[in-house]
Amino acid sequence: MKKQFEVKPVEYAELAGAVDQLASRAPTIDAGELIALWPWVEGLVLDRVSADEAEVRSGAAFDSALSRAEGQRIRNLAWEIGVSVDLGAVHVSALEALADLLRRRGSRFAKQAAVRRSVEWAGSRGLSVSNVVGHGLRSV
Repeated sequence: MKKQFEVKPVEYAELAGAVDQLASRAPTIDAGELIALWPWVEGLVLDRVSADEAEVRSGAAFDSALSRAEGQRIRNLAWEIGVSVDLGAVHVSALEALADLLRRRGSRFAKQAAVRRSVEWAGSRGLSVSNVVGHGLRSV
């Protein structure tokens, strides 16, 4: 049975890249283009955060407290950027902070997903979970 939402770390890299591009272009593009671009990028970012939160609630959780706090930080940065864009400016350091946060979150989720897959693989083969978690796979 396929999960409704699944964290895809590559999406974080793609989102971070889009935010980085916007940060590098923001000082030289006109306000109208910035106003047109930001809501699209913001929607993608907030959709990813919502999908993560749904996965945490479904029990396939990563670190739920950290995930919630990070999700709130992402939403706050998105709001801060949105307000500055609405004013016809942009807070480039907020864009850079958001891109960095997205990269770190994606990297952490990728590591946690790899451990979870290893545990699931070991369990499906009757191996002890202690042989997998924290020690890498060992021959048994």
